[in-house]
This record gives sequence, C-alpha cells and structure tokens, in this order.
Amino acid sequence: MKTILTVIFALALTAGQTVFAGHAAAAELKVGYVDYQKAINESDAGKQAKRDLEVIQKKYQARIAKKIDERDALKADLDRQSLVLSSDAVREKQDQIEKLNRDAERINNDAVQDIQKKQQEKEIVIVEGLKKVIDAIGKKENYNLILPADSVLYANGATDLTKEVIEKYNDMLATSAGNKGQ
Repeated sequence: MKTILTVIFALALTAGQTVFAGHAAAAELKVGYVDYQKAINESDAGKQAKRDLEVIQKKYQARIAKKIDERDALKADLDRQSLVLSSDAVREKQDQIEKLNRDAERINNDAVQDIQKKQQEKEIVIVEGLKKVIDAIGKKENYNLILPADSVLYANGATDLTKEVIEKYNDMLATSAGNKGQ
C-alpha cells in the first residue's frame, strides 16, 4: 500500500509540474531512487549489525546444542537401562527428555524473537541515518524526488543513488566516530 501511494504521489508530482510549469520545468525534473535493503546490507553499520546478530545467534545455538546433548545422553541412558528400570523410572526419564525438548524449543523461539527485535532496532537506526544522507543529497544536488527502489517500476541506472548514499553514510559514521574519539 505504501509503495502504491509513493508511486501515485510521484506521478501526481510529475504531472503537476508538467501542467503548472510547462514542458521546460518537466525537463528539469530530477528524480532518483535508493535501494534501502542494499544500503542497509552494504553499509558499514549494516555489516557490523549482521556480525553482532551472528554472535547473538551463535550464543543461542550453543544453548540449544547443550539442551539437545543433554536430551540425547538421557535418551541413550534410557535405551541402555530401559529393561532394568521400573515403569516409574522410565516415565520419569521420558518426562525429563520431553522437558529438555521443550526447553530447546523455548530457547529457539526466544532466539528468533530476540534476534528479530534486535535486527529491527538496528535497521531503524540505520534507516534514520540513511534518510539524513538522502535528504542532504537531495538538497545538495537539487533532486525533486528520491524514491525507494521498490517503488520504481523503471529507471535507468543513472538515477540509482544507492552507492552514493552508502558511501556518504559510511563517511558520516566515520566522521561521527572520529569526533567521539577526540
């Protein structure tokens, strides 16, 4: 829905400039687009966020592996002793195995939720920074309109501002990190 509204807005803006300003102004219309997902993934902040999330994921995977190892050891123990254990002892070990399965599943669900939440938080910060850069590029280079790439049905490569946005965003972060270190 957001994409449709953006395209409609862009078309209305283009049509409005053509009608009100004549053909000369329409020729001066400067439109660009940015691939947000590519900018997020390829920016230094996006790459760092990915590394941070991978560290969190590995910690969760280690916790899950520990539960699975405990479960497998308990299963092996039950298989070896099932003939000599009482039915109550067998049931108790089966309950412990089920509890370990539920624990591993709970840890996995927690991991998915935690990682998604942290990814969204990091992406929000990155997108806010990208928007500042896009706004600065738009003003400096006199763009009438800069759209997200997923709203663009056709554009020549010359109007793709993604690489420039990534470079300027990385420069902005490096500059702000340098200022914090002083």
